[in-house]
Amino acid sequence: MAEARDEQLAKASEEGEEAVANLGLMFGIPFSVQDPINLKGKFSTYGMKYLCDEMRDEDAVVIKQYLEQGGIPLVKGNVPFGCLGNHTSNDMFGVAMNPLGVRRTCGGSAGGDAALVAAKCVPLAIGSDFNGDLRYPAAFCGIYSIKPTEGRFSIHGLDPARKNRFQSFRNILPCIGPIAATIDDCILAFKVQCSEKSNQLDPLQTPSVFDEKLFNSVYKKMEEAAASEGAPEEEEAEGGEGEEQEEADLSKIKIGIL
Repeated sequence: MAEARDEQLAKASEEGEEAVANLGLMFGIPFSVQDPINLKGKFSTYGMKYLCDEMRDEDAVVIKQYLEQGGIPLVKGNVPFGCLGNHTSNDMFGVAMNPLGVRRTCGGSAGGDAALVAAKCVPLAIGSDFNGDLRYPAAFCGIYSIKPTEGRFSIHGLDPARKNRFQSFRNILPCIGPIAATIDDCILAFKVQCSEKSNQLDPLQTPSVFDEKLFNSVYKKMEEAAASEGAPEEEEAEGGEGEEQEEADLSKIKIGIL
């Protein structure tokens, strides 16, 4: 796959800068995929032995979106048994070590992917979350993640841990999002998942668009609020309102675009 990307880049370079710019947001970037998310030709085991004999014959919708943008799925990340728990360990693949200290847990259930990102094996990982599965590992490994709103993105290809995969998630809806070493990388991945064509890959999914203008507007307000926090002494001298003027209430700035 990497060789194919090199060929595409060489061809685009011959055609000019515009062709290179249109190669995709993830062009040539490797990423890891959490175990339960389907990757064609690989197993989705949930860390359980009885699911080791079912190789998946199709990529999950979200994986297709990353592939369309030029991404390269490099490895699947380890998970706890059944993807249940905040410590990533199972009888097949063992314990996922935390790069910050091998005696510390890397969290779960996307602990293997968080460890891969923190160890700089990959710059980005794709995982699922419905009970902190992305957020806990990111926090434990000192990196970042985004938990999208339920239903924002397709979960087709994130099959339940059943032998025949015959029943989808019903009562609790998981969501699929990124884990990355930087906030900017999380934003880039989120843009990849926001697609006007997502309903073409999953007829039950509503197209989702990343509002760049709204995002930039809110981001600017957050920067201004942070800057105003940095100069409290002048405000105290002039207005005398003390700590009330020091604290910028960032909770009032709504960032509902993610």
